Amino acid sequence: MAKIPGLQRKKSAYFYVRRIPADIAALFGNRQQITISLNTTDYRVASERARLKATETDRQFQDARLGISTPEDRENKASRHQLEQAVRVYLYEIERDAESAAVADRNRDYLNEWMEILESPYEVWAGDIYRKALEIASRFRVKVKPGDHHWLEFIGLVHRAEIEHCRRSLDRAAHIFSVSGHDRLFSEVFATAPAPKLVGNKGLTVDELITRFESDPLRAGLSESAGKKYLIPFEALREVAGRNFPVREIDRAMCADMIEAIAALPPNYRKNRAFDGKSLREIGEINGKRGGTKLVRGTVEVYAHHLSAFFNYAIDKGVIETNPATRLMVAGGSQPAQRFPFDAEELKRLISHLPEWSEGSRGRFWLPLIALFSGMRLGEVIWLRHCDIRQVDGATCFVLEPTEDRSLKTKGSARVVPVHPSLVQFGFLDATERGGDERGRIFADLPGHDQRHAVDLFQKRFSYFLKTDVKVRKGVSFHSFRHNFRDAIRHAGIPIDVTKALGGWGRGSGIEDRYGQGTRASVLAGWMAKIEYPEIDWARFVNVVD
Repeated sequence: MAKIPGLQRKKSAYFYVRRIPADIAALFGNRQQITISLNTTDYRVASERARLKATETDRQFQDARLGISTPEDRENKASRHQLEQAVRVYLYEIERDAESAAVADRNRDYLNEWMEILESPYEVWAGDIYRKALEIASRFRVKVKPGDHHWLEFIGLVHRAEIEHCRRSLDRAAHIFSVSGHDRLFSEVFATAPAPKLVGNKGLTVDELITRFESDPLRAGLSESAGKKYLIPFEALREVAGRNFPVREIDRAMCADMIEAIAALPPNYRKNRAFDGKSLREIGEINGKRGGTKLVRGTVEVYAHHLSAFFNYAIDKGVIETNPATRLMVAGGSQPAQRFPFDAEELKRLISHLPEWSEGSRGRFWLPLIALFSGMRLGEVIWLRHCDIRQVDGATCFVLEPTEDRSLKTKGSARVVPVHPSLVQFGFLDATERGGDERGRIFADLPGHDQRHAVDLFQKRFSYFLKTDVKVRKGVSFHSFRHNFRDAIRHAGIPIDVTKALGGWGRGSGIEDRYGQGTRASVLAGWMAKIEYPEIDWARFVNVVD
């Protein structure tokens, strides 16, 4: 496997390390190198993340040479949150002073005149508010000044604070007291409430929140495949917003840009060397000029969903208050790709071609049959070990549990699946008594240095077999066995709790489903024996020699 430049292992974790060119070092605080934790001990995951970091770092260096602000520059600018908090503190102080003195009747005329000015067009009140904004920025050491990107926003915030104070003063003069004020921005700012505090930073940045998300112990139970679905949304997030951009300042327009950048990508673009070192936008532009295929709508919707889920995580952690990425995908468009079960004729052709296709390979022969008679996923079957076949409650079962070298798709995927009587008749148990590798894998003849690699290699060969020999419809794949198994369950009239237990679809959401330990293996075995495929003549497979 080719070495990834910049990827380094320190103790048990991987890091991406990159030297900063001397001509732009001053823009990065005169540091000599960038060191970024990849938050993983898995080499394959670290390699993918290192490639993303390399692309981001290339863009940072390019921006620095073009005079675009660097992360260090942006850290010296005030965020929207800091501006709002400074104005809240300002309102608190003038409200505190006003509460301590009674409002005389003669002050009402002044307040009415000032309110009339504040409610006039911008040019009428701008001069007075401009001077107040300068005073507030200086007093509270807010890093904003005339000409900055946020200066006009700051002027507007000070203007809102003055209006709020004036309205509250008029209310006090009329002996009207509100518990929420008038402007929602200041709904918790009162002289009798705790004083708001100035913030010294912008809150979590994009990179900081992603790191927290990836290392959150509450997410440790999720499968590796679930985590991989966030890689491209995170890449888009870093590219559009910037690694050091405050999460609370990301708006909906930026999220829409992220999804558009993803939608323009070609499938499997990471496997194309021509795209190495290119940003998502650059890859999309190149793909568009070539007239290449783009990601299907269903795939883009998955990435949009995970981007929204990431912001929901930020809400749960108190980082932001609203999700800017909800419902980004407009209705309509092409339907996502569907998966279908094998129809009767396809299944007959597959079974008739299976002995020839699998000649000399134990794994090629048994994987399709096990999947058809158990409903197990490819990743679950291909990494079976001898120790996974056990006697449970008097029944011979596959016992699926997550291990260091085997992941399961969901928490409910850990289950006990009785071995179907047909597999026993075909000679599967006799075949498993011999062979294997040092890890105890039953199908050690199937290549792959880990579970994911083995699945990828077998999937490609099996898909080619389906296309050329079996000649299946579009949407039929190895996963179709799981659909056939579900249909066979329906035809056998199997209860829903047994169905969920056999397929690993988890228990229901009702309170009653949370009680007990689930259906016993002996009961599952009884129902498993009722599953059949009458359209197939299985006589040739009985006691087959492996």
